[in-house]
Formats: sequence, structure tokens, C-alpha cells
Amino acid sequence: MLKDALTFLVSGGSVVVVSWIAEQIKAFQALVSNVKRWVFFGVATVLSIGSYLVLHYVPDATLLALTPYFVIIAGIFTSLFVVEKFHSVTKVK
Repeated sequence: MLKDALTFLVSGGSVVVVSWIAEQIKAFQALVSNVKRWVFFGVATVLSIGSYLVLHYVPDATLLALTPYFVIIAGIFTSLFVVEKFHSVTKVK
């Protein structure tokens, strides 16, 4: 699962991830359009290349050992934001 997530990041998923994270950061939102574009490009590029380097230079045994921790963190992260979204959508006005 960890290798799949890294592959996703390498193959363009970093754009999706950085976009979502950037939306949550008020300081990023306050930047002018051109600066946002370059910051976004830089962060997405570093994330993609970093993921590629991990995939190709970290031993498989290490990635396999880290997978349970990744699954735990990914599960908590997903649950937290799914529940948050559910509550915002179902809120009685």
C-alpha cells in the first residue's frame, strides 16, 4: 500500500495532494496568483521527486516494515476528514 501511494505521488498525484493541502493554508491563499503557481509547482515537484527517490533507493524491506504505520496514519487521516465533511454536509441549519 505504501508503494502504491508513492507511485501515485510520482505519477501526478502530488498535484492533487498539494492542491488539497494548499487550500487548507491561509498563508498560501493570501499569496498573489503568480507566486502561488510557483510555490505550488515547487512543492509538487519536490514531493514527486522525493517519492520517486524513496521508491527507488529505500530497500523494499524498509518500505514493507513502514507499511503498517502508513496504513494507520492514512486510516486516521481519511476518517477524520470524511467525518468532518459528513458533519458539515449534514448540519441542520
